[in-house]
Amino acid sequence: MSDCELLSTCPYFNDNTQDMAGTLEKYKEQYCQGNSSWCGRYLVYKALERELKKTKARVF
Repeated sequence: MSDCELLSTCPYFNDNTQDMAGTLEKYKEQYCQGNSSWCGRYLVYKALERELKKTKARVF
């Protein structure tokens, strides 16, 4: 699987949290470099993306 499209901008992994470095790496492997469809942040992003497309279609 390919990396999640949000990985480079995801605040969860890019806030330089040192206290949980090992745990974060496991999460990153599972959700960001594995199956991102289980990631809550990714699911919200995709839902908002769909809603914005619907809204733009109605407005314009």
